[in-house]
Amino acid sequence: MHRFYVPVDSFSLLFTIKACTQLGSPAVIQHLHGHIVKIGLSYNVYVATSLLHAYVVASFEHACALFDELTERNTVTWNTMISGYSRYGDVETARGVFEEMPLRDIASWSTMIAHSCVRE
Repeated sequence: MHRFYVPVDSFSLLFTIKACTQLGSPAVIQHLHGHIVKIGLSYNVYVATSLLHAYVVASFEHACALFDELTERNTVTWNTMISGYSRYGDVETARGVFEEMPLRDIASWSTMIAHSCVRE
């Protein structure tokens, strides 16, 4: 992006993260994560949540570490982790994350119910 003089901001990063997520490569996601930290946008909740989703797809271990580091979480952030744990078959931990959520909305309940039904 720098090479082509495309400004790097939270909006352009969201699209970049989405494209990199489709590759499913942990190395690519880690490289992008390093760049995000370097330019100081790692504390943007939307960028962080998008990056979290990328790690859920590419390297769930890294997703867990990132989630623990986040100082600001929104409903999407929490639901991303619930989906991640459920996706990898750990419904009990997903339920624990759900219980820790400060605010549960219809999307949160839908995520829990959908993944609980699939596993049983």
